[in-house]
Amino acid sequence: MRFEPCDLFTDDKIYFVKIGEPSDFASAIDQAAVTLQKMKSSRNTLELKDGKVITPNTFVMIFVFDKRKTLVSQWTDINSMNFLIHLTDLRNNLSLSGINLQIDFCYEAVG
Repeated sequence: MRFEPCDLFTDDKIYFVKIGEPSDFASAIDQAAVTLQKMKSSRNTLELKDGKVITPNTFVMIFVFDKRKTLVSQWTDINSMNFLIHLTDLRNNLSLSGINLQIDFCYEAVG
């Protein structure tokens, strides 16, 4: 199985995007954690599929809810302990590496 380090990137940010519910979002967090481990072994650089080497200083998590009716205004609005544990671990590990974490929630349009 081939490792995919991120979904999108710029020179200083890498993006992880997942559509679903908080229980689904944990897989994107796991992907980011594996990417961080690979970066730690190469002085916080990341080699992409095309051979380009980047040094991201921010991990951006974009979580798209596909069925949620209310906005997330605080962490307690998310009813997935697994998600919150994974996110806390990632945040701590990124902080120790000097990398920022940005989280954006998006909501599917109700039609």
